[in-house]
Amino acid sequence: VMPLMDAWTNVFARVGKRTTGTGGGSWLIAGPNWEGTTPAGLELIRSPTDLVWLLGRIQTNGRDDVPAVKRLQQEFTLAPLSLWREGRHNPPLEMGAEPDKRDVSPKEEVAQLSAGEFLTRMTRLMQTQPPSPADAPALAEFAGLGLLQGQVFDLAQSGPVKRLLIERGVEYMRDNLLNELSRRRTVENGWFIARHSIGNYGTDYGMRAGVALIGLGALPPAEASYPSTTVDSNGRPLSGKHRYRIRFLPGETPPADAFWSLTMYNEEDYLVDNPIGRYAIGDRDPLVYLPDGSLELLIQHEQPPAGSNNWLPAPAGNFTLTLRIYMPRDAFLNGDWSPPAVERLEEGTQ
Repeated sequence: VMPLMDAWTNVFARVGKRTTGTGGGSWLIAGPNWEGTTPAGLELIRSPTDLVWLLGRIQTNGRDDVPAVKRLQQEFTLAPLSLWREGRHNPPLEMGAEPDKRDVSPKEEVAQLSAGEFLTRMTRLMQTQPPSPADAPALAEFAGLGLLQGQVFDLAQSGPVKRLLIERGVEYMRDNLLNELSRRRTVENGWFIARHSIGNYGTDYGMRAGVALIGLGALPPAEASYPSTTVDSNGRPLSGKHRYRIRFLPGETPPADAFWSLTMYNEEDYLVDNPIGRYAIGDRDPLVYLPDGSLELLIQHEQPPAGSNNWLPAPAGNFTLTLRIYMPRDAFLNGDWSPPAVERLEEGTQ
């Protein structure tokens, strides 16, 4: 799926299996103010902002499938309409100078911005990528703080009381953003789940900001869902000091029309190095089912005695699990199916 997102991270169009099929095609992506005639052979996709970006997903069914995916990637092209009209559908990409290597991640860079720097960047973005009409009430509140659409904000020009309130407000939201996100998700068997709002946030700014912090570019629920957990069935933090399992009853593996996978992250939300180079496990792996048709995934730091087929390696410290369900079926979307709790195994349990 190729999800097209606007400047405010809303997925405004999708090209892919669910929406346009698996065959080839050509699309014209145009901004809100573009005026012209769509050439024959192109289908118009109108973006609400001039800035458009995407994070494409292509399913790979194991290592042997990688060459086929690479060939498919070579079929994707992007060209300005002027070159398309000249028949130059696949112009060479002209890259700018290599960007300076950063000492910090983008997430850390944003966290280091002062309140004034953050709001100045926001107002600059609002100049070139206007918010939607639905944002009018929020813009009216911003105006009371001196945050005016079309004008660059300068916190230094605010009085000392207003400056203090703005700085404290930004600091509070940074400290509580994940809590805001948690309140917008349901908790089912210890898993945080959001079946609505992801990908098209409307005026749910807490959800939008929270997803941008932990999963920028997330797909709408009909395309994918991302239940996550940091605790076991008794509410205890997940840690590599212990061994765990997730048991799916017969016929109760994640209901996906595409695929599902379980990914391991450490406390810093990074993938975890491990001796077998496995960062996620799912239905495309050579999983071993029990005689009754149930499936047990083993999550622990050391390799289980039974082998590595169903093993997702964990770090030595605390960790987070994220279950990705691509093209979830109605059983998940309507709440009939929930992921089973993560069980902590007692010492001596295999």
